[in-house]
Amino acid sequence: MIKWLFQGFFSVRFSILLSVVNLLALSCNNPCFAQIGIPSNMASVPAELSSEFKTELKKYLDGKRLEREILSCPQIAQKTMKHVAEKRGLTISRASITGDFKELKNTKERAFVESFLKTLQSSKGVKLETYQIGKEDFVHYAPIYLDDALCLSCHGALGKDVNAATSATLSDKFDHFSLNGRKIGDLLGLWIIRPKR
Repeated sequence: MIKWLFQGFFSVRFSILLSVVNLLALSCNNPCFAQIGIPSNMASVPAELSSEFKTELKKYLDGKRLEREILSCPQIAQKTMKHVAEKRGLTISRASITGDFKELKNTKERAFVESFLKTLQSSKGVKLETYQIGKEDFVHYAPIYLDDALCLSCHGALGKDVNAATSATLSDKFDHFSLNGRKIGDLLGLWIIRPKR
């Protein structure tokens, strides 16, 4: 009788535990967003991306006329992301505050990124970072801030930081370029950093 009671008691407790685990698994369908500690191999990646991108951009633009080289900026950003990603064994992409996030295939992640960017924009001066945890994956989202005077040449105030020739090129090359009118410290987007599968 006692043996039967013990077996019944542990059987019920195990069933409850299993139900809780299953509930957590169901509520954490990929992506399931939760803030976690910074993985050691990712903590310095955003700063490395920013530093390498600015170094490469300045090196490329040295002695050239900016308004003729505007299209090189996105190309250098892609090259930098690829280089750092390969070196670190990661997958890296960007999301702009003016984008529609079509590159994010998962609709839950797209909604999260859009919401997170709005939170960052309303939290002036607060450099938030967050992470996505899913069933088998996690993602590090790190904000990209305008932090270099060179960037104002395209992203700054029209007629003040952005000269007429550069403004004309931006209008000609980009149908809906709306990342100007910014100042140092403004949010431009997010780095999206994933472990390589």
